[in-house]
Amino acid sequence: MAVYKCAKCGEVIEKRCKPGKCPKCGAVKEDLIKQ
Repeated sequence: MAVYKCAKCGEVIEKRCKPGKCPKCGAVKEDLIKQ
């Protein structure tokens, strides 16, 4: 599992693959930084 953090709202998403967008604020995948 990989952890991605949204650069805009700080939401942490734990997924197997990179999400298309932030589920909380809708930021594009470029704003999701792999932790």
